[in-house]
Amino acid sequence: SSNDVQTVAVKTLGVLLMTVQEEQVNEIADRICGLMLDPSKSALRDVYAIGLKTLVETVPDSMGNAVSHHLIGRLIDGVHTNSNTSPSSSPSSGDDKNSEEIVL
Repeated sequence: SSNDVQTVAVKTLGVLLMTVQEEQVNEIADRICGLMLDPSKSALRDVYAIGLKTLVETVPDSMGNAVSHHLIGRLIDGVHTNSNTSPSSSPSSGDDKNSEEIVL
């Protein structure tokens, strides 16, 4: 099935990331982030999260700083977008956090 293929693809990321250039690693990171944050892909979110974890763990040290800054911005944007469109977010909850409260 398609899910099995995507699971195997995620497992091969470690090898792939050691052989490609930084620009390609950023493209892979963008794609995984996009899939992970896509509400229509929620059934595979765990697979994409494992892929993202694999990417972070195996990215070469020489690319780590650039890739992490790229990922942080993308993930924070995705969280903000998803929390603004989530039907469960209510303005009356006392746990609301402003973006100013996020410390990196």
